[in-house]
Amino acid sequence: MDRLKRPWRTIAIGFLAVLAAVLVYISVGSVGIPLSEIARDLMLGPGQTGSTSHLILWQVRLPRALACALSGGVLGCVGCVYQALLRNPLAEPYVLGVSSGAAVGGTIAILVGLDIGLVRIIAACLGGCLSLMFVVALARRQGAINMETLLLGGVVTSSLLAGWTTLNLWFAGQDTNRVLWWLLGSTTPMYWDRVATLAVVGAPIFVLLYMQSRKLTAVSVSETMAGTQGIDVNRTKWVVLTLTTVIVGVVVGCVGMIGFVGLVAPHLARRSVGPDLRFSLPMSVAYGTVLLLVADVLAQSLKPGTELPLGAITAALGAPLLLFVLWRRQHV
Repeated sequence: MDRLKRPWRTIAIGFLAVLAAVLVYISVGSVGIPLSEIARDLMLGPGQTGSTSHLILWQVRLPRALACALSGGVLGCVGCVYQALLRNPLAEPYVLGVSSGAAVGGTIAILVGLDIGLVRIIAACLGGCLSLMFVVALARRQGAINMETLLLGGVVTSSLLAGWTTLNLWFAGQDTNRVLWWLLGSTTPMYWDRVATLAVVGAPIFVLLYMQSRKLTAVSVSETMAGTQGIDVNRTKWVVLTLTTVIVGVVVGCVGMIGFVGLVAPHLARRSVGPDLRFSLPMSVAYGTVLLLVADVLAQSLKPGTELPLGAITAALGAPLLLFVLWRRQHV
């Protein structure tokens, strides 16, 4: 019993770290907001009060903090699921070409003047879904999905769609900077409708993915072994790929393409709580959330007066962290 309690204690500590990271995020900046004022402004709600700290909190920092938390959690979750499903420690949320398809869909929406409301997010989701359908069509063999072919097809399709995105940038004209800024990853500006979309789509999908955690743990060891346990492996693949494609499309539509979070968070989670997805999945969410919150704070503060691309910061943080994790694995 104590062996089962220990991972849950670690997960609880992880989510306390998430809460602390959110509080630090909304309290620091060009205008510091003390925790006492944060508590007061949160209690007052989003109504206009004339207080500067209240306006900053509800119109700028809180939506950005929640967007970072939700996006980072989603990327960590999807990375953990992909690494189990593909049985590849280097798999991450963008490995199957979904993000590249989402980028094409989002850039097309901007090019045709439809970057209003949630249209870009919907276009990104459609682009990601069409990309996955193409990759799965390549990987199907006698009704089953061959994971090696799926991975290879995803890499090739991702390269193809990246070229398409580059062409879209070329034709963007005066919108080039706006499109490029979004593609490189940014939470500026962030609106409450996007935060609500991340929450409304992301929370149910996480629950549904968590319901697959036992099956995914078995699949991560061996598809044959999973089959002997009565698991419909092909159905599990379809469910997981569909759910992850939708939520990755939403994240790309909201904050752009942010790498390394979904690659690093699962490795850290497995070191903390082991490979069982009942534990590593929520822990990946916690690590992904904290990583993206820290990265966004650095993106805003490293060069005063401007903001660095969020995707560049996550790469600068994530690559050395992943190398350290891999080095520790080789020397333990």
